[in-house]
Amino acid sequence: GYDRHGKLVVSIYMVPLREMDANKSFLKLAVGDKRPDHVTIEFNPGHPGVPEAHYHFNVWYVSPQEVAALK
Repeated sequence: GYDRHGKLVVSIYMVPLREMDANKSFLKLAVGDKRPDHVTIEFNPGHPGVPEAHYHFNVWYVSPQEVAALK
């Protein structure tokens, strides 16, 4: 995900519950070329593009204060 100025601020992985329930591993996931600042994990019941229930694993490259300013 990019901010309004085109700066990479987050890598988001959307992992369906069925894959977690199946004990699937996710190894060597790619992230941006910056060092991550923090990670958040959020449940999502589904949305266009990923209609089934899943978790968003957000790898943030900016501080929590900068994330709040993006909203």
